[in-house]
Amino acid sequence: MFGGEGRKGLNIWDFWDVFWASEENKPGRLNNNQLGSVDFSFRIPKIDKILPVLSSIVVYGELAGEDEAGGFFSRTGYLSGLFLGDLFLTGRTDLRIEYANNHVSGHPNLWYSHSVYKSGYTYEDRVIGHHMGSDAKSLFFLITHYLYDNLMLCTELVSEKRGLSNDVKETTQHVAFGVTFFGQDHLQLKGSYRYEYIDNYEFVPDENQKNNVGQFEVTLSF
Repeated sequence: MFGGEGRKGLNIWDFWDVFWASEENKPGRLNNNQLGSVDFSFRIPKIDKILPVLSSIVVYGELAGEDEAGGFFSRTGYLSGLFLGDLFLTGRTDLRIEYANNHVSGHPNLWYSHSVYKSGYTYEDRVIGHHMGSDAKSLFFLITHYLYDNLMLCTELVSEKRGLSNDVKETTQHVAFGVTFFGQDHLQLKGSYRYEYIDNYEFVPDENQKNNVGQFEVTLSF
């Protein structure tokens, strides 16, 4: 992590020094913040011979944090996931479950922020990471089903809690439905609807919101 709002710009030759962290945590324009992470994915194919309701299982995860704590990460956040492929062995239905948590006790709003790089791990005020943001946890369910070879339906359930270090926490629950049409000549049409309920919006006690969100996308690949 380097640069950003309030920091001096770098030229192309500076990137070598930034990458090797030779000036990490030292005053100056080459000061930077190094992070570390590991991720894994483990697939069990042909699981239908043991569980005759699905064809494969994928277990995956990611662990990340500061890079300097005795040879391993500190102040970590993680994501764990489970993908169940071809539910009911019809070749059309999949289920994905994910849980993420980047709350670090005693360090509120640590993730995606920094005391020197004020804009943090963001671009245009958007976090370059998990959509739940900092000091939060999220539970996510997604079911996709191919009604036809070129028509896919999906249902999504999400429960998130932000500001876990705060006295007042923001909680979001949402359910979404979507349909995707795969046309000819690399054309894709997608429509979705989401209903969400937010409790203690922006950490204001008893400030609640009910939102209806519609979205339509057209994608043409070349």
